[in-house]
Amino acid sequence: MNIEKVPCLAIVVYDTDPVNIGLIVKVVGPARWLATDDWMVVSEGRPLKCVDVDTGDFFFDQDGDLPDAWLRPVSGLPVDEEITDEVTA
Repeated sequence: MNIEKVPCLAIVVYDTDPVNIGLIVKVVGPARWLATDDWMVVSEGRPLKCVDVDTGDFFFDQDGDLPDAWLRPVSGLPVDEEITDEVTA
C-alpha cells in the first residue's frame, strides 16, 4: 500500500481471521513494533479481532497493527478534510 499521507482510510483485504476482512480502518502511522511493513490502524466502527502474540489468546480492540499487504487504500476525501457544503437536490 502506498501511503502518501497519514492518516488515510484503508480496507482490510486479508487476515488470518476472516472476521476482519472488509473492515474500514484509519491508518494512523507506522506499527508500534519493529515490523517495517506494518501499520497501526484504528477502527472507528466494529473492533478488530486481535491475537496476543505472547499467549495466542484472542481479544477485540479498536486499534492494532496490520501488515501492509493486508490493506488497500480507500480513495476519496482525506480523512481530516471537513465538508462544509451541502448537496442540493
